[in-house]
Amino acid sequence: DDAGLMDEIEALLALVLPGPAPRRLPFAALLQDAFGIDPLTADADGLAAALAADWARIGREGDPLQLTDGRRTGLLDLLYAEASERIEDRAFVTDFPPEMSALARLRADAQGRPVAARFELVIEGVELANGFHELVDADEQRTRFETDLADRAARDRALPDVDERFLAALEAGLPDCAGVALGLDRLLMLALGADALDAVQAFSFARA
Repeated sequence: DDAGLMDEIEALLALVLPGPAPRRLPFAALLQDAFGIDPLTADADGLAAALAADWARIGREGDPLQLTDGRRTGLLDLLYAEASERIEDRAFVTDFPPEMSALARLRADAQGRPVAARFELVIEGVELANGFHELVDADEQRTRFETDLADRAARDRALPDVDERFLAALEAGLPDCAGVALGLDRLLMLALGADALDAVQAFSFARA
């Protein structure tokens, strides 16, 4: 599951990027600390107001509601981007809101609220890995695809085809598993103390 996968990543870091073990930080706690708001219960207006107040404090212009068309998912993305960049140590951000579940299954958090079994590893403000306890329910995955298409249609966005081969694979049976994408270039950048990804890429567009 995602907890076991975090343990494996922690063991990898001990070899490649020695230092303190990452703490486990629930998404709700991260945003509560950064913006004083509970992202699992706040509505879109509440999320936008918290972000607007933070932007006003740091002198940034923009209307969060306008930028996101008033969508909770878009506001959560913006809030998380701001908060995660301020993480100064190492943290596994866990228990994402259901709207941000992607391909992760849902479960209950310590308070019994539905959250996604998803995590991201952030080191000194750099997102390094994104992992899931994989959703293996084909019906639930189809519902998520259809919900996403309805949202895109409402915003006049392109409508990709539903991945029927993926859904067929889920229906055929996928073992209980977890998966993670880890940015190798970012890991090397942190391990070498480089200031930019370009410094650790063998074939860089900037140096082409």
